[in-house]
Amino acid sequence: MMNTILPANCNQRGSASPGRELPPDDLRHQIGEAQLVRLVLDAVATLDFGPQDRPGTFRNPEGIGALPLLSLVTYAYATGRRASDEIEEAARRDRGLAYLAAGQLPSSPTIRRFRRAFNPAITQALWRVLQQAVAHRTTLSIEAKTGLTGALLQEARRRVDAAVLADTIALDY
Repeated sequence: MMNTILPANCNQRGSASPGRELPPDDLRHQIGEAQLVRLVLDAVATLDFGPQDRPGTFRNPEGIGALPLLSLVTYAYATGRRASDEIEEAARRDRGLAYLAAGQLPSSPTIRRFRRAFNPAITQALWRVLQQAVAHRTTLSIEAKTGLTGALLQEARRRVDAAVLADTIALDY
């Protein structure tokens, strides 16, 4: 059985204990496509990149900048897409992904290389998106929202780790 990273208060289904539910795998079901696109763009725009993660340092055959790629990958992971092949294909038909890609379609090898090079930035952006998605829930108390901070970071890490696993499996076949 595969070991997955789950928040300490989570059961094997990945949902938090009562009163501390994590957002759904596809955030569009909770906040809608347009709102998710806005959250992703805001999260990416406010990231503080370290010297090794500067957006201009990623070169790829398609010539896509790091910020559009970061937005695209963050949105994909926030909508339940993990495998780079799946993201490449979805970018051709999903309005949110197409918008974030700004008309440039990355190949799955580019997406994989980007994920490896910018893993911490992707995790940070996804964590911010998850936090904002939870903030939009009016049914949770401020204490419950605050208590989810660590669980949301682990959820972001779990989604990125799941993408690594999906690509590893895809490359084995």
